[in-house]
Amino acid sequence: MCASVIRRAAAAGAKLILLPEAADFIAPQSEVSKLSTALDASPFVDGIKDAARKSDVWVGVGVHEKGPEERCWNTQLVSHTLNNLKQSVS
Repeated sequence: MCASVIRRAAAAGAKLILLPEAADFIAPQSEVSKLSTALDASPFVDGIKDAARKSDVWVGVGVHEKGPEERCWNTQLVSHTLNNLKQSVS
């Protein structure tokens, strides 16, 4: 879904696309820790970076990042067209 938004926004001329907080999934609080992943192991994050690169845009997106033990962070990512993660703020 988010990759489609990125492609459509880029086609309309956007150079910066800001997606919402928790764009990777919405789940009951009791499931969030189980569903969260490390950023470097997230198919969702990989898809966002790929869509940014292919669309030649910057993308900001909020995701759940796996933390220690049963914790997770609400992390904001910024990815550029070079397919590199530029910033991560938890």
